[in-house]
Amino acid sequence: CFEAYNRMLKGIELLEKNEELMRKNQEILQLIDNKNFHSALEKLIQIDKNDKNNSNVQTLIGFTYRKLGDYDNSIEYYKKAIINDPKNINAHHYIALSYLGIGKKNLATKHLDELIRICNPIPCKEIGDLKEKLK
Repeated sequence: CFEAYNRMLKGIELLEKNEELMRKNQEILQLIDNKNFHSALEKLIQIDKNDKNNSNVQTLIGFTYRKLGDYDNSIEYYKKAIINDPKNINAHHYIALSYLGIGKKNLATKHLDELIRICNPIPCKEIGDLKEKLK
């Protein structure tokens, strides 16, 4: 009976942590939607410090840096995201956009090729976007 009670408490604790994480995620996405990139970046970097293997957080950090015009840091975080999840479609798409932003078309093309490989047999919309921008 005592063990079941402890398991229930741990379950409640886990749910509360998940709710807190969801609240933080919503807050960050709202900041990004409102183009408040500096505030979003501060919160994302704090999360990244506690979870170095979260490809989605690293992709959002890269996205935020790119929106701020900091292509070097955006590329650094997209690379981390790809290391943690080589099939992260958004990271490949956005790193290609960052490379295009600094005139490195050959590196952007490399990530387009990777997207084509990842999204096979059903192409993802990011492929068409990159093909259009690489023309």
